[in-house]
Amino acid sequence: MSINPVGSAAAANPVSSLKSVSRPNDPDDVAATPGISVQMSPMGGLMNELTSLAQSDPDKFKQVTAQISQQLTDAAAQQSGHAADFLTKMADRFKQASQSGNASDLSPQGHHGPHQAGGHHAHKQYAQADDPTGQSTDPNNSRAAVMKSVEDIISQALQATTAATATL
Repeated sequence: MSINPVGSAAAANPVSSLKSVSRPNDPDDVAATPGISVQMSPMGGLMNELTSLAQSDPDKFKQVTAQISQQLTDAAAQQSGHAADFLTKMADRFKQASQSGNASDLSPQGHHGPHQAGGHHAHKQYAQADDPTGQSTDPNNSRAAVMKSVEDIISQALQATTAATATL
């Protein structure tokens, strides 16, 4: 490692020294790059599976997202307050995706792509909500339980699809 004098061009324009660093455009390229590790959340992994399904078998994707939508609607009926609202919004996204066949409908704004759907945005959206009981207790416990329910519903639907495909 060399240290450039304060008056050098690299010190004056640190961005120019980064031009030789290549940045992969595809997240899969990052995982294949030695020395770089990427850890995906469980929800992110599930969303990637749904995106792959949408690309490989659009009809199956529509079927699975319709099933997930119904299960999220059922789960919302068992909740109240913000938890019910959150689950209902998630169910609406899955219903829209089941009708369009477009995985990007799963994201909160429908524009950012499926890699963001549910994962970080879902946690952030729910984090802004109060505890579903309306009390000032720690909302993280409720949020974690609701997110776990969403992950379980999606995971079970994908596993059922994989099992059904494997038997064919």
